[in-house]
Amino acid sequence: MHKPDYLAAVFESLGPTFRDEAFADYKANRAETPPDLLEQIPWIRKTLDAMRIPVLEYPGFEADDVIGTLVMDLRKTEPIMILSGDKDFNQLHHDGVKQYDPTRKKMIVCEDPDLYLEEHILRGDKGDGVPNVLSSDNCLVIGERQKTLTQKKIDSLIELGLPGKFDHENYRNYMRNSRLIDLRFIPKEYRDK
Repeated sequence: MHKPDYLAAVFESLGPTFRDEAFADYKANRAETPPDLLEQIPWIRKTLDAMRIPVLEYPGFEADDVIGTLVMDLRKTEPIMILSGDKDFNQLHHDGVKQYDPTRKKMIVCEDPDLYLEEHILRGDKGDGVPNVLSSDNCLVIGERQKTLTQKKIDSLIELGLPGKFDHENYRNYMRNSRLIDLRFIPKEYRDK
């Protein structure tokens, strides 16, 4: 349908990533990959190889990091279509970057990627074990309820310009979440690989 000039498949690297080093509770509550899915990976790789589709996987990287790095490096020179339903990629919807969800068979459109990213950082990402900026590091792991973060509070934190407010009580948590969610925080030594 999209007729790309280049196509690559991206796999998750098994083992720890730089995010695990930065935040001990990152994905701490996530279930292990089901064994039946792990058993399918060699077949999937063999099929992709037969189709001459390169498979990209790097130790210490999540698939999102590989995709984010490629998009940020190539978006100025190449049109890019991300095939994934993952809304974390909304932050990349700049400069000719589009996203298609093959499961739902529809385009994912983000009108304001910068606002989406800012709100995502403030809200955290419960699925990845990242609490909102009002909550403690380990609240999700110990089963503690996160502090309530309403849209009104999010709007006021955005208006405040939390990234530049070093003395604000939630700045530390904002930076914690930025390092874990914002793909621009992928360490240079990883991007260079």
